[in-house]
Amino acid sequence: MDSKKISIPKQKRSIEKKMLIKRTALFLFSEKGYANVSTNEIAKAADIAIGSVYNYFPNKKAIYEELVSDLYTNVLDRIIPEDLSKLSPFELIRKYALSIMESHTYLTAFQKEITALSYQSEDFRQLENPYRAFAGEKILSLLELYRSELKITDLHTAAFIIHTCTEAIVHELAFYPDETRDKDKIINEFATMLYNYLFKA
Repeated sequence: MDSKKISIPKQKRSIEKKMLIKRTALFLFSEKGYANVSTNEIAKAADIAIGSVYNYFPNKKAIYEELVSDLYTNVLDRIIPEDLSKLSPFELIRKYALSIMESHTYLTAFQKEITALSYQSEDFRQLENPYRAFAGEKILSLLELYRSELKITDLHTAAFIIHTCTEAIVHELAFYPDETRDKDKIINEFATMLYNYLFKA
């Protein structure tokens, strides 16, 4: 079906139908996993003809790609949007970790599926590259603000380490909730660790 011309919805009814397809796919991908869902199943669950799905998306992956784009568009601009001058270096680090944690409360099951797929396939991992690039640049810009106070000198490497470690901790807390874990304590300890790694005594 990839060779078929794809419709770009302009009328309200068409827009609503495309949104229905996306909402249904999002639910199924989150509940069953991407690999266990077919376009036929999406059409059936949405109570529309399979041809209607292909009017808007050439295949299942195209639906997934648009959902991933929607997700990142929604969460990326929320990462530390406030005036940074009000925050101490430690508070900034803690705020950054908390903002990443907060972003993973949105569509958590789907974000878990995105992460799982990125480890299984290079094609799916490539879809996350814009997010990784944005996150890396965001961290780098924050480090630049405090360059004179830092004891590390390779800011790009530090940005990679911060992003990777933050994601690992947040994924563990968000994707595998455990009531025995104190999230605030973990975030505070992590922020302290990063502060001691980054800043001069």
